Amino acid sequence: MRTLFVMDPIETVDIHHDSTFAIMLETQARGHEVLYCLAPDLSLRHGVPVARVRTAKLASVKGAHVTLGQPFEQLLRELDVIFMRKDPPFDIEYIFATYL
Repeated sequence: MRTLFVMDPIETVDIHHDSTFAIMLETQARGHEVLYCLAPDLSLRHGVPVARVRTAKLASVKGAHVTLGQPFEQLLRELDVIFMRKDPPFDIEYIFATYL
């Protein structure tokens, strides 16, 4: 499976308390592809939802918990799962991202 995680900056997560990071680790442990982006990386190209994503390799090592690949454009319809989680505030940017 290919799973995209749309979230706050992964570099700043607390790896021992962040539930999204735990889900990402488990996704990777089960052999699935983990992709990552921020909400502003979502957009429409000719009416088709896309995201500027990066592959993510994760580790339970504080300070060295993620290695990100080079960014590339990904059609959202080609993904199996899109997991979106953002820390407050719940703002208009978040609402627009959910519409995509």
